[in-house]
Amino acid sequence: MRQFEIADAGTTFVAALSTPERLVLAQVTGDVVELLGGEDLVEVEPEQDETPDQTAGEDEGAEDGAAQDPELQEGDTQPAAEQTEAEAESEAQLRQLLAGIDADADVVAAPADPAVRRLLPDASDDPEVAHEFRRLTDEDLRQRKVDRLLLFAELLLEASPSSDEDEQLPMVVARDDGPEVAGALGDVRQVIGSRLGLRTDADTDALYRSVSATWEDHVPEDEDGDDPAGPAAGRGHAGEALSGPELFLGSVFLLAGYLQESLTDCLLEQHRRASRPS
Repeated sequence: MRQFEIADAGTTFVAALSTPERLVLAQVTGDVVELLGGEDLVEVEPEQDETPDQTAGEDEGAEDGAAQDPELQEGDTQPAAEQTEAEAESEAQLRQLLAGIDADADVVAAPADPAVRRLLPDASDDPEVAHEFRRLTDEDLRQRKVDRLLLFAELLLEASPSSDEDEQLPMVVARDDGPEVAGALGDVRQVIGSRLGLRTDADTDALYRSVSATWEDHVPEDEDGDDPAGPAAGRGHAGEALSGPELFLGSVFLLAGYLQESLTDCLLEQHRRASRPS
């Protein structure tokens, strides 16, 4: 794999991947798309309506209060207030906006899968705010993530497969698609990180040591001949060497990380170039 570089006078970003690398990334990306489209959801109970007795008591209290207020006219339930033309227009606009929102729609439940919960976290610590935000934005957020994941998968499968598994085939990303591809790589890493139980930078460092220890050309020692990682080198993030599915997912996690980091660097360099005075 060769990391992304700026090419074609800044109009594209180009990396290179082997056919196996492309197919593996495309498979995992497809799995993430499926997660966003059909995972089971946690049931969230909507707030219960007030009982008839409660509402009746409140209505009676309101009527009593109205009767005791000498400033209220007959048939009024609140003091008359003057309303400016600007306030009336603002209120009308607000009512128009709210008219397009179905207040009786079911609450959209939070994802049951912790990996999807990483992709679609709560927007607030306040449960009511989080539930309302999810109800209004969940579908659009999912669709945006699916769209950019599919774009990434299409770019991965764009080149014809090579019979030589070591051949590096160019992967070209248009400048305008750069942020979307970087976002898709981030989503892939979020899901894999959840599956591997990665929570901290230390977990990620341990994963790197475990995966890189399986590379034939990996040299874990520094210039003085000492192991910079200490006795934990070569161990998995849970304290054991990785193998099988964990090693596979760990390798994909690092591959996606290298691509995302290099693509982000290209985007930042493009931004710096555009900000420089001509």
